[in-house]
Amino acid sequence: MEVWYLEEAFREGFGSAEWYEEQDPGLGERFCAEWKRAENGMVSNPELPRFIHADVRRWRFQIFPYQLLYRVVPGGIQVLAVMHLARNPGYWKDRMK
Repeated sequence: MEVWYLEEAFREGFGSAEWYEEQDPGLGERFCAEWKRAENGMVSNPELPRFIHADVRRWRFQIFPYQLLYRVVPGGIQVLAVMHLARNPGYWKDRMK
């Protein structure tokens, strides 16, 4: 199943990895590995999590306080946000166009 990220979502994830790397060398790499694990779980079972808003689902990271917000669309999965769990929960809704 193909996965594609909205530009804003990819920037969020990459920016978070950079921030973690600045805090402790190697931590950004661990964040990216966890991001990839979350993405693989999402791809393996995209319809497992319940809807959190309209047709949007979430897949939580196991180690870091993040989640992938996504929707299943024809041809694959569209990731709307790589969201920190303490962030304003609705900031990404304008990306649902």
